Amino acid sequence: MTRYESTARADGCAPTASFLISWTVAAVLTVLAVPARAAPQAPRDIYQCKTGSRVESSDQPFVDCKGVQSRISPNGSLTVMPTPEQIAATAECEAKKEELVKRWRTKQRSDANLRAKYPDEATLRTARDADLESARASVRRSQDRLTELGKEHEKLRLEKEFYPNGAPADLQRKIDQNDALIAAQESLLKKAREDVANVEASFDKLLAYMKVLWTARPEPMPTVDCSIARSRP
Repeated sequence: MTRYESTARADGCAPTASFLISWTVAAVLTVLAVPARAAPQAPRDIYQCKTGSRVESSDQPFVDCKGVQSRISPNGSLTVMPTPEQIAATAECEAKKEELVKRWRTKQRSDANLRAKYPDEATLRTARDADLESARASVRRSQDRLTELGKEHEKLRLEKEFYPNGAPADLQRKIDQNDALIAAQESLLKKAREDVANVEASFDKLLAYMKVLWTARPEPMPTVDCSIARSRP
């Protein structure tokens, strides 16, 4: 006798295998048909858009609110949201603030390097004299070279006097070359003298700045208030 045959039914007949399968399927379908209890939804923020005397509410932010938009949290607190214009103004202000701070930091590093390089006036003047000596040496070299070229020019001039009908081609070529070298050296001498003047002016300006820097208090970091002014409806 099989397992199905050993199980008695209420009417005295043994249940068949097909009956048991049908009963099981029906029970499963009955369980599946029972609707699941929905999980309670968490409280959500409420958004309001007030334009004049008109107030609109939504569970999503208003993307085209022309008035004042507010957010009401589940606990009842109200927050006025910034307008697109305010957001843009704040972004521009933050960019300017970042640039100011960047410039301040650059200046602080530069001033710190200057104080380390020139801790006092004596050190600065020593550096000034060294730079001036280099520039003045260029002046002396140009002057010495011009003296040599001048002597050569005088020699060529005297030689040319022996030719009343005109100097020979090779002599004239030497004279032209000498004139060109003199003109070039005079230009170099002018530039060297300008360098001396520039060094003197630069150090005079630096000395005036350092006199302030040696005694000045540290400059505080610039502060800019970029907070958005909010008005409640």
